[in-house]
Amino acid sequence: MNRHQLAGRQNKASDLKGPIFAIVTPFNSSGDVDFAALADYLGFLVRAGVPTLVVNGTTGEFPSMTLDERQAVLEFCHGHFPGSLIANVTGCCFKDCQSLLEHACAGVADAAMLLPPFFYAEATFEGLLDFYQAAIAKSTIPVFLYNFPKHTKIEVTPVLFAAICENNDQVQGIKDSGGNLDNALAYKSARPDIQVFVGNDSLAFATLENGLDGSVTGAGNPVPECLVGLTRAYATGRRDDALNWQRVTDGWRSYRKDLGIPEIAVAKAGLAARIPGFPTYLRPPLSSPDRETVERIAEHMARKVLPAIAGVSAGV
Repeated sequence: MNRHQLAGRQNKASDLKGPIFAIVTPFNSSGDVDFAALADYLGFLVRAGVPTLVVNGTTGEFPSMTLDERQAVLEFCHGHFPGSLIANVTGCCFKDCQSLLEHACAGVADAAMLLPPFFYAEATFEGLLDFYQAAIAKSTIPVFLYNFPKHTKIEVTPVLFAAICENNDQVQGIKDSGGNLDNALAYKSARPDIQVFVGNDSLAFATLENGLDGSVTGAGNPVPECLVGLTRAYATGRRDDALNWQRVTDGWRSYRKDLGIPEIAVAKAGLAARIPGFPTYLRPPLSSPDRETVERIAEHMARKVLPAIAGVSAGV
């Protein structure tokens, strides 16, 4: 179900289907958003069967974007992607979060997502409750919390999660990128009615096997067939096929970890190997991959990754 079907009824997070892809933001060599490349990219994801996107998330380099740019990218995705959209409305200023959320609620997104205020590493439990209450109180769309302590230095613990949910009926899900499946399961245990998505590609099969709601991926953007195929196979009882998709996913993950460069750079280089002319520029303070790295990733995808995808697709 997408935002065009939501009018006239209460939005529910259960309308959102995985796997969820946290998209990159393509920038041209001048550092401006490349909307032509974004259109090609969205078409690539649609053809792969991707049902839901996170827009302006971590993979989208949101901290380096202005509020106007984030709104413009969301509006563009609204016009070019037929599936569901989750708008990341994160900011350290709750008034910025309110502005982004008000925009998302104006018919351009199906749900919103919100990290803790990432500068304030020593925020108190009560302060975080106050922040979320101020940021999301007026939301008319479902809100997903977002746990990513590697970047925020704030852990959305199951206790904090339950307290935020208790005070805010708008919260109907969470994305957990903490890398600990037990933590994700604790969220579900605390609130069985809430959707829990896991942002760790290596746990995609285990996430479904343990009764959670699915995966969110950023680094998987160049190979959308993998998590789409895994999710469809598992849903139709083809566990062996799902495990084969997990193995291809793990191979891509192992390769990019061995490269030792930021995952957003790998994702953009990988997309350039699949979408002709896709830009690989990253905004400072992140560093763009050099030409040699881009070529090396393209060669690896052509020799290893794409044949593996074709093999699993063909049932080999």
